[in-house]
Amino acid sequence: MPALKILWRCALPPLLSLLLWGQALCAPAPPRQEAWALSADDHMISIADDSIVELSGKVTLRMGEDRLHADFARYFKQTGWIYLSGHVEIYLGQDRLFAREAEFDLHNREGWLTDGRIFMAETNHRLQGESIVRHRDGSYSFRQMKFTACDGETPAWSFTAADGSLEVGGYARLRGASFKAADMPLAYSPYLLVAIKTERQTGFLLPDYFISDKTGLVYTQPFFLAIDPSRDLSLYESYMSERGFMHGLTYRSSAAEDENLWLGFDYLRDRQAINSDLDDRHYGGDNLIRPDKNRYWLRGMYNARLPGAPLWQLRADLDYVSDQYYLRDFKRSLNSLARNNNALYSTFSRELKDLTEDRSSTLLFFREWTRTGLYLSGSYSQNPQLGNGDPLLPHHVPASAQDDTVQRLPELNLYLHQGRLLPGLPLELRASGQAAHMYRREGVRGSRLDISPRLNLPLSGTYGAINAAARLRHTRYYSNGDNSALETRTQSRNAVDMELHGSTEFSRIYAFSGSSSPQTGQSRNTALRHSILPRLTYRYAPNPAGQSENPFYTEYDRLAPLNELVWSVDNLLTSRSEIFTASEEAPRRSYRDLLRLRLEQAYDLNEARRTRDLNLYKRSPWRDILAELTLLPGENISWSSSSYFTPQEKNFTTHSSALHLRYPDLGGFSASLNLYRPLNDYKRQRTYSLTTTRLNADLLLGGGLSAAAYYELPIKGEGGIQGKDEKGLTLTYAHPCFSLSGQVIRDEKDFSFKLWFSLSGLGF
Repeated sequence: MPALKILWRCALPPLLSLLLWGQALCAPAPPRQEAWALSADDHMISIADDSIVELSGKVTLRMGEDRLHADFARYFKQTGWIYLSGHVEIYLGQDRLFAREAEFDLHNREGWLTDGRIFMAETNHRLQGESIVRHRDGSYSFRQMKFTACDGETPAWSFTAADGSLEVGGYARLRGASFKAADMPLAYSPYLLVAIKTERQTGFLLPDYFISDKTGLVYTQPFFLAIDPSRDLSLYESYMSERGFMHGLTYRSSAAEDENLWLGFDYLRDRQAINSDLDDRHYGGDNLIRPDKNRYWLRGMYNARLPGAPLWQLRADLDYVSDQYYLRDFKRSLNSLARNNNALYSTFSRELKDLTEDRSSTLLFFREWTRTGLYLSGSYSQNPQLGNGDPLLPHHVPASAQDDTVQRLPELNLYLHQGRLLPGLPLELRASGQAAHMYRREGVRGSRLDISPRLNLPLSGTYGAINAAARLRHTRYYSNGDNSALETRTQSRNAVDMELHGSTEFSRIYAFSGSSSPQTGQSRNTALRHSILPRLTYRYAPNPAGQSENPFYTEYDRLAPLNELVWSVDNLLTSRSEIFTASEEAPRRSYRDLLRLRLEQAYDLNEARRTRDLNLYKRSPWRDILAELTLLPGENISWSSSSYFTPQEKNFTTHSSALHLRYPDLGGFSASLNLYRPLNDYKRQRTYSLTTTRLNADLLLGGGLSAAAYYELPIKGEGGIQGKDEKGLTLTYAHPCFSLSGQVIRDEKDFSFKLWFSLSGLGF
């Protein structure tokens, strides 16, 4: 036993040394720290066997882009620790630190500051406090601090706190926090979490609030939850003094580049109900009621490629509302139709239906090949005025209402895109086919099959081009509805139409000769091109026999006969400018359209031979003359107009025009006019006349102030038609670190006032 102890004592130290030495040989060498370069104006001395260096008088330590400045420094070489005092300035990465005194571990870039100030260039935030600690991960903790994104000793806004922490690119966590405008405290919170990250970050967003006649005082507080890098959820809680509490949420997901999901839902238990049209102060006179206090709106969109079959794509739209007034009542809210459409269009490049249209929900699978496309869909249309999808009971809708809305469940479409029928022949073919099941609660139901091939013969030559086209439409119906007028369950329709189109072009270039030699960088007009494009089109389609006995689902089920000749002439003026540069032998050319004028008119051959109702309507084969004009005299001004002129009455039936002015340093102005006059001929009847004018203006007033206003003024005419009377004004003050806006909107149904602000540098 003593021998073993002696052997253990003698052998163990060499074995351990050998083991450690071997690990040292195999272990990677620690990264070599680059040395700091030290300099001082007054003196630099070494003490404690040259392990400590003291410097004074404009002390500078530099390593790469990092540097430290102070009046005095004591540097410990072995530990990399340094003490600084007097006008301390530290530049580490993008952070700038200033203090009365500081201590720092230069190896790990961590330390503390007394009476310190920090500027973070990446996020443009400023922090000052009695004591600030910088951690090696770049975050900070502090006591008695002020936090802002504004310049100056008295910033426009700031947060003060007894203590807290700051994560670079993340959150500021404040305890005993106050929000100040200049030096005036406006709000206090025992604990506050402020998002300073420009990326998606969980936290409360800036509230939305306004006053409206319909909803009263509205306050909405959103909360944003970042689930993961590809998913987030926004929760909305709204208080409406006239309506109650509305709860809402929006969910977004982007699992892949071509897979996006957006869902939104809002619910309100409304304090108000409309049981009588006479008691409806906002929509009285429309003969509609809203007795149910449960109000909601469900909407969403989805794009994806099918798993395992990436060539097949999926599109889904969801839009369902509780009642006919919902979207109108809350069109000023944070989750209004207009705001939702802006968000949806930016992601899906499509929008939900307009405010006045039926709500539409669709599911679509499709795939496209070189010349063909296959689309399988199902579509549900909701007419909010007809009981919101509930059984048509008297307390839901007026007794005269009938829910005959057509639902296409399902629908199959097949397209053959236009292309050569046979190689070497100019004959082209395109075709479409559709099979759909038509369902509705009231009226005929059944299926419709439609096949429509079209042949084109395009010919072109020196003097112009001609295109001849012929199309066959075969439609078959399989009806199983309750319409007793249908004698059989199967009906069909055959229809043909033909078109002959010819066009040519005349043009001439007018060159301008300069009176002097061009100078470098000078731009001048050198030529003007005038193009005239006449077109002549003949269209013919006989009246399909027996189609009046077929079911009627859409306008396509009643094809009108056609026999007309259409002429049109397009005039185009284009200017050519040349810019002369010293580095290029030939000038650079640019082109700009100055004027576009289109004239078009049709002659109806069927109307010229009409014998029916001549005692009521005289023949008028010459249709309205269409005149479209666009003027672009300069980059800052444009004018466009479209008019229909009736030769028989020698008057305009429809006219619209718009003027646009835009000057970058002043603002912009636009004005539009729309005019509708009564129509009374064999094919068209319009009993009302209406003129509307819309003015828009935005002005840069200077000093950060800007104003934007619009005014839509209807002029009531014949037939009792009243257009939208709406006006709005928005004033905005933009400061380098905040903006404040106020908006007033009044229309024929509502008045609202809204005030909102934003703070720069915060992740709202």
